[in-house]
Amino acid sequence: MTQLRTEEVRASVRYGYSINLPSRFTAWLRSIENGEARRSIFSVAASRVSELVRRHLSSASASRHATADRLGANRTGFLEEGARSGVTPHATADEAEVLIRVPGISRAFRDLTVTPKTANALTIPMDALAYSRRAAEVRALGWSIFRPKGKNVLMGTKDGETKSLYALVKSAHLRQDRGLLPSDEQISSTAKLSIKQYLQRRFAA
Repeated sequence: MTQLRTEEVRASVRYGYSINLPSRFTAWLRSIENGEARRSIFSVAASRVSELVRRHLSSASASRHATADRLGANRTGFLEEGARSGVTPHATADEAEVLIRVPGISRAFRDLTVTPKTANALTIPMDALAYSRRAAEVRALGWSIFRPKGKNVLMGTKDGETKSLYALVKSAHLRQDRGLLPSDEQISSTAKLSIKQYLQRRFAA
């Protein structure tokens, strides 16, 4: 089995996703008595699928900066960072697994609803200054932050300038974005091909 598992760093949520090899092939692998030999086979699959995921994340990042671009803010590059350091292959004698630690990556499989954990509301950036920054970080830059009476917004003021920084909302709904990760067919074919090529090299040696 080749398993793709995502782990939400900020929400600490895990989502499992499995790709099964043909039953006859799986049975043949299990018949190999040497567990380390089986682990080596699955390790190849895990490494190759990890490479596929990294490339896909890097490519997907190019078209997912709408909010930053609309606000004129610097792009956070969290998908690029995830591609560099958030994808880890693992293998045992029975399966290959790729663990993906990228905030929000479970959107590839389902809708996400984000709610505040310790505060009364989520802060949605309305200005480039607020994008990718917490309110405390903005205050550290010398801005005074206040909430106008009766308004669901946080304003900021500094050196005579006043502007809207954050919208306050109870929750945010993010629709599924399957394109964040490779397709089922890409994952399955990559795992199968990597094992096939590995075995061909071993038997040819």
